Amino acid sequence: MGGDDFHKGVKAPTHELNASGLKILIVHTRWNSEIVDPLVAGARSTLESLGVQAHNIVVRDVPGAYELPGAAQKLIRQSQQQTNLVSSIVDDLLSAPGTHSNPETQGPFDAAICIGVLIKGSTLHFEYISEAVSHGIMRVGLDTGVPTVFGVLTCLTDDQAMERAGVGRKNKGHNHGIDWATAAKQMTQDHRDRVPILRREVERPRWNSPPRVGIVYSAENWDHIEPLVNALRYELTDNFYFSPINIKMTQAESIYDIPLYVSHLHQRSEIVFVLGVVFRTSPTYESRLVDALTQHVAAIPMIGRLPVFDCILVKDNAKQLSAHVQEVDGGLASVWAKRAIDTFTMMAKPAI
Repeated sequence: MGGDDFHKGVKAPTHELNASGLKILIVHTRWNSEIVDPLVAGARSTLESLGVQAHNIVVRDVPGAYELPGAAQKLIRQSQQQTNLVSSIVDDLLSAPGTHSNPETQGPFDAAICIGVLIKGSTLHFEYISEAVSHGIMRVGLDTGVPTVFGVLTCLTDDQAMERAGVGRKNKGHNHGIDWATAAKQMTQDHRDRVPILRREVERPRWNSPPRVGIVYSAENWDHIEPLVNALRYELTDNFYFSPINIKMTQAESIYDIPLYVSHLHQRSEIVFVLGVVFRTSPTYESRLVDALTQHVAAIPMIGRLPVFDCILVKDNAKQLSAHVQEVDGGLASVWAKRAIDTFTMMAKPAI
C-alpha cells in the first residue's frame, strides 16, 4: 500500500443496495458557508449519483456546529414519528423559507449527515466546540438508531479547510462531502444487512403519542435471539414509527426469569413483547416449566390490561427454528408488531 496505488476514501461495498427508496437527511451550518456550501453540494450530488432520489434528500441548516446534534436528533425523531418535516420543526433551528427545496417527505430517515467546519483560532473555543460536537453527533446515531455521519471538518487553518472542500487556493484538494455521502449510503446498506427486513407498504398508525414498549428477552440461545430482537426493534421504529426512546430493552438471564421482568415493566410500558428461544433437545428444557411460563405470560393482560405478546419459540433444534422463521411471509417481527398494534388499538378504545 502507498505510492501511486494508494486511494484515499471509502472502499466500495462488496454488493450494492438499491438506493432509490432511501431517505437521507443533511444538516449543515451557515457558519463558514464558503467552505460548507461546496461540501453540501458534493454530498448531495454524490447521493443522487448513487441512486438516491432528489426529493428524498432533505437539506436543513443551523447557525453553527454546536447546534448540529440537536437539530439532527429532532428531525430524525420527528421523521420516525410520522411527523411532517416541513411544518413541525422549530423555525430558529432551521433555514429560512425558500433556502432549500422543501419536499413533503414522510417517513423515517435512513441516514443523516452533519456537515460543518471548525477552524482553530487563538483561544480554547475550538477545542471545546470540537469535542462537544463530535460527542453530540455520535450520540445522535446511538440514541436514534439511524446511521449519522460525522461531516465536520476540524482544521488548523483556512487553507486546510478549503482544500478538504475541494476549493483550495493553490491545491484544489478533495471534496470530503463525496466521502460522507458514500459512507451514509454504505451505512444504510450495512444496517439493513444486519437487520434483514424489507421495506414494504403497510398500514401505519398515526400516533399522537407513541406507546411505550418493553421488550424482554432471554440471554439463552443468544445467537438465535439477537436477530429476532433487532428485527422487532427495527420493525417497530422503521415501519410503524414507534419512538426509539420509548422502547426499553431488558435482558433476563434465563427464559424462566422472564415473568419477573415483565412484572417490573407493568407500570412503565403499554405494550410488552416477550422473546425467547427454547430447544427441546437442550439439557435445561423442562416442558412443565415452559407451560407454566406461557400460562403466566398469558394471564398478565387479564390482570392489568397490559398487552403482553408471547414471542417464545419452542423448537426441536436450530434447523427447525430457521425453517420456521423463513417460512413466515414478511418475517416474524412484522407479524408480532402488527398483532401488537391491532391489540393495543382495540384495548385503547373506550368500552361502549
